[in-house]
Amino acid sequence: MLIDKCGSRVYDDRVHWGMNLVSVGAQVASGLLTTLDSPAWNRVVLTGGLMMLLVIGAVVLVRRLERGGPAEWMALGAAISALVFFVLGSVVELFWVGTDALGAPQGASPGLGWVNAATCLLVFLLTLSAYVGLRERAVADAIGRGVSEVGKNRTRVLRVALGLAATLVVVTGIVASATRSSTPVACVDVTKSVGIEFRGALGNAIVDGSDRSAEMQQHLGNGVAIGDYNQDGNLDLYMLGQPGHENRLYRNNHTSWGEGFTDVTDVVGLGGLSGSRAAQFIDLNIDGRLDLVVVNDYQAGTALQPSRIYGNLSGDRFEDVTGASGFDPIGLIVGGLAIADYNKDGLPDIYVAFWTGGMELGATYAAQNLLFENLGDFRFREVADQIGLGSLSTGSFTPLFADLNADSWPDLYLTVDGAPERLFINDHGMFRDVTIESGLGTTRNGMGASLVDPEGTGVPSIYVTNITESEHRLGTPPGGNALLRSRLRPGGAITYVDDAAGAGVRDAGWAWGASFTDLNLDGYPDLFVAQGMDVATRGVSPALLNDRAHVFVGTSPGRFMESKDNGCDIPGDQRAVVAFDYNRDGAPDLLVSQVLHDYKLLENRSEPRGHWLTVVAGPTAGHTVVGARVTVIAGGRQWVQNIIGGGSYLSGPPNEVYFGLGYADRVTSISIDWPDGTTTARFNVTADRLVLMQKP
Repeated sequence: MLIDKCGSRVYDDRVHWGMNLVSVGAQVASGLLTTLDSPAWNRVVLTGGLMMLLVIGAVVLVRRLERGGPAEWMALGAAISALVFFVLGSVVELFWVGTDALGAPQGASPGLGWVNAATCLLVFLLTLSAYVGLRERAVADAIGRGVSEVGKNRTRVLRVALGLAATLVVVTGIVASATRSSTPVACVDVTKSVGIEFRGALGNAIVDGSDRSAEMQQHLGNGVAIGDYNQDGNLDLYMLGQPGHENRLYRNNHTSWGEGFTDVTDVVGLGGLSGSRAAQFIDLNIDGRLDLVVVNDYQAGTALQPSRIYGNLSGDRFEDVTGASGFDPIGLIVGGLAIADYNKDGLPDIYVAFWTGGMELGATYAAQNLLFENLGDFRFREVADQIGLGSLSTGSFTPLFADLNADSWPDLYLTVDGAPERLFINDHGMFRDVTIESGLGTTRNGMGASLVDPEGTGVPSIYVTNITESEHRLGTPPGGNALLRSRLRPGGAITYVDDAAGAGVRDAGWAWGASFTDLNLDGYPDLFVAQGMDVATRGVSPALLNDRAHVFVGTSPGRFMESKDNGCDIPGDQRAVVAFDYNRDGAPDLLVSQVLHDYKLLENRSEPRGHWLTVVAGPTAGHTVVGARVTVIAGGRQWVQNIIGGGSYLSGPPNEVYFGLGYADRVTSISIDWPDGTTTARFNVTADRLVLMQKP
């Protein structure tokens, strides 16, 4: 007996060779249909074809019962026709997706797994019908051999038993196929099992008389930072708490024989600090070791603690070097942190954004976004006004520095709550506001911002999280997340078009942090979006109050399908999210911060997985890695990612990037374009490995 993924068929060497063709074709079609997403018009054609084939199958079965005419051969022909029809449809779909249909919107295909399963069931029934008929009647096959008639009762009983068993296998296969297609990614919460215990508890708020002052201070959340501070090859976790709840550093003890984290906060000299919003591991004095920037809500004369800079001493201990540094951001509430070498002098600079509220938001704070230029040796000066970034005092959240117009200078995109977003182009260290001329300014509740380059062009698009509430009782209409697809015009000017609806990633509830990372390593980046704001949705929107994290699986360049019930879409009141590979198996995992809930480490258990490559931009004395661009070519495709300091929402990502390569088991080339304009490259690299690359 042979059992394949499309069901079960029982046969011997006397059955027509066409059954082998059906078996092979079924596996090919099933694999194609499971992995492909369909444009709307193609789904209609596929569904119509399936309905016609079902009618044919019913007619075949009726005719077989009447024993009139060559019904068995009709069944085989219909089965093979079904396979040919769906394979041809898949080829058309591949062409459609490959050309991107000239920008035509494409949505996710609901129930694609069930369509695939129904096709498998149809092929099984038609083939089984033909088989039973061929065994019961003497029919000459294509090569002249006869199939003898079987009339004994015991043989018929055995045939019925085999048919029932095969039917059970088919039903099981249908359920497994449909479930597997609807959950192409999977996560497991391993937080406590690896030794992490950190809760997003509410801290003491500084009440300034506004009705919602304390609420905003406590519920806008706190972030996380990830980096290999001790240079042992493993990524360590720094988790931030509200006032009165200390930040904690967890050292990653990963080895080939086990996993686990140890709280080393006090041992390494980081004890006693709380009330922090955002942090980043970054080599500030370019000595080859990762230092730590921590940004706090702070007002003089209050119990709040000021922001800190910690210098890394020999990899095993930190020293507070804030005192004489000139780094002194003051204000409520810190909305975001970004690191960038804005003037390309080789030293990473620090940008701090403040959510200052507004009367319509029920809280107003006096603060201005700040940019601290790095002068070397842990010394800084504030220069926002001098370089064109002054007077930004709106409700700023996530600042995102990256080269957006391909001129090698880091530009600034800034999400803003309750007011238009802002885009500043960097012209050799001076910034110019190009928000309106770039087609932006319509996203009014921007919170998180993430980069993605689906086609590997080197000109990234920007994903901005927002509030999506169908009755418009929350947020500023029209709401919805934005996927700002970049268009580079002659002369270097850049414009954006919102493609979130067409890409299938517009709605993620009350969205905050977001991370593009290839969870199943198939070559298409997936998207994880954190959500929540229980204090505002309770009693107003049950749907948002009971929402879960949103996971969108990449199905083709720039197209996504939402996946649910996969262990990644956790419930809770989430804020920051960072993708990183904590156990060095090549599949990026997720760290999520929360308000009034435990922080979560979600281990990636997606199956099946493609090949992978992790590229670490190693810090080197005399050079910064922030702003580097990594390009990978494998299997005839190109992927591009950026090493940035910040993004998502209150998130400090590591200085490494993760590539899913799909079926490609060798990498043609890896290249890093460093911030100083030089390039480092490697060629003909085996896949499924971590590659450390440093500027010589």
